[in-house]
Amino acid sequence: LFSDSTTIDEMMDRLPLSFFRSVEQTMSNLDKKQIQRILKKLKDADEIIFDGSNISYKLADIIAFKFTEIGFSSRAFSGLSWSHLTTLIETNKKVIAILITFSGENASLIEDAKILKDLDIPYIVVTTNAKSSLLEHADEFIQIFYSQVDYLSTSRFITIVHAIFDNFMALAIHYEKNFYRQHQTKIKQNFELKSEAMRIKKDSTD
Repeated sequence: LFSDSTTIDEMMDRLPLSFFRSVEQTMSNLDKKQIQRILKKLKDADEIIFDGSNISYKLADIIAFKFTEIGFSSRAFSGLSWSHLTTLIETNKKVIAILITFSGENASLIEDAKILKDLDIPYIVVTTNAKSSLLEHADEFIQIFYSQVDYLSTSRFITIVHAIFDNFMALAIHYEKNFYRQHQTKIKQNFELKSEAMRIKKDSTD
C-alpha cells in the first residue's frame, strides 16, 4: 500500500480506498444466509453480550451502547461474569455472546469461550484470524479483512469492526418490519412496569 517513496498526497488518496475495500471484503465474505442467521440471533436474544480484552473491550463497550440505543439489551464485558450469566440462564433469558479479538488467540477470551460452551450459550467470533482456536465451538465467524499496514493494523481493525456492526444494525432495522418499533415498545413497557411497581410500593408505605 505504501513505500518509502509514497507521497503525502498519495497516502491521502489511498487510505480511504483501503478502508472501504476492507469493509467491502469483510461483508462480501459473509453470505446472505449467514447474515440472516446472525440477524435472527441478535433479534431473538433477550441480551447480547459483547466480550473483549484491552482495546477490544473499549470497542465492545461502544458497540454495546449503540445496540442499546436502538432498543436491544446489550452489555460489554472484559472477562465474563459467571454470576450474571447464570442469572440470565436461571431466568430463561436467551443470550448471544460476541467475542471480539484482533489475534483470535487472546487467553482471557479463550477462557470465556469455555464458560460459554459449558453454559450452552451460543457465541459469534469476530477476528482477523481464520485459524483461531475460538472457532472450534463458535456458532458464527466474522473474519475481519484489512490492508497490511503494520502501524495501522489495530486502529484499522477497530474501525472496520465498528463499521461492520453499524451495517448489521442498519440491516436489522431495514429487513425486519417494525423491528425498531417493537424494541422501543419493549423498553417503554419495561419502564412502565417498573414505574407502576414503584408507585404501588410507595402507596403501600404511605
